[in-house]
Amino acid sequence: MKMPHMRLRRPSAAMVIACIALAVALAPASYATVSQILPDDSVGTTQLKRDSVTSNKVRDFSLRAWDFKKADLKRLLGKTTLRQSSITVPAGPVAHNGLYVTRVIQVRCQPGERAVSGGTSWDSDKDGEELVTVYSRPLIENGVPVGWRARGGSDIGAPRDFTVEVLCA
Repeated sequence: MKMPHMRLRRPSAAMVIACIALAVALAPASYATVSQILPDDSVGTTQLKRDSVTSNKVRDFSLRAWDFKKADLKRLLGKTTLRQSSITVPAGPVAHNGLYVTRVIQVRCQPGERAVSGGTSWDSDKDGEELVTVYSRPLIENGVPVGWRARGGSDIGAPRDFTVEVLCA
């Protein structure tokens, strides 16, 4: 059984104006209702639970520098050092069915330091070059982030340098 084809029509100008008028008419009543339920200054610091967000409620590596004031970040982290290491990803055959030549590299923090963040980069940024970071993640030993590990891949006919960096504190 074939269903009849329904064509949706645009609302008329009168319908649009009627909807706007209805929204304007109901807005003060909505505001009045909410303001009676929540009077001015009814929610503030005294109503918030102390330490409601703790470190075990925050996922590792989810906070960024802009989530903190500059002074707080220095106080929390102490002295930070950027450590990096590079590896050359050799040239691959130009026509090779979409396969990449890949290399893995990792960089470690010094003993007593913890990895705070990390990332990767390539020595080239030319259009048309297929340079990819296959993965980039913290190096964790006994539950402690101690460095950064990454795999870089290339499908071009020239060698390229792949760099991994870790911010240690």
